[in-house]
Amino acid sequence: MDQMEDVPMVPLASHELQMMDSVITGYLGYLKRQKVSARQDAEKIKRLGMLQKKLKGMLAQGSVGAKEPISFEEVEDFTKAITAFINIVAMLVPASRERNGVIQDLRALREKIAVLRASFN
Repeated sequence: MDQMEDVPMVPLASHELQMMDSVITGYLGYLKRQKVSARQDAEKIKRLGMLQKKLKGMLAQGSVGAKEPISFEEVEDFTKAITAFINIVAMLVPASRERNGVIQDLRALREKIAVLRASFN
């Protein structure tokens, strides 16, 4: 039996893959500027980097609208990253229509990913 048979699929459009990539880029940049003293943070950075590499591969393939396999661990990692990133943007970026629009878009993506996360249960 193929291992991917047990992995739920979610349709991700190219712009959603790009948003995920951007979130990871921003969040990793933030984490790397912080003092990474705990092994857990180093592991988080490594796992998110691996997910980002996978996302870049999907974007390079031009799989617009295709159903892409994402593991439970990747979903968990991304959910934590996007939640933290939303909070960081809200704290560090001055309030504006643009910031609020970005936060709204990020929350919508987080909700779509939550549907994927729920499919694992």
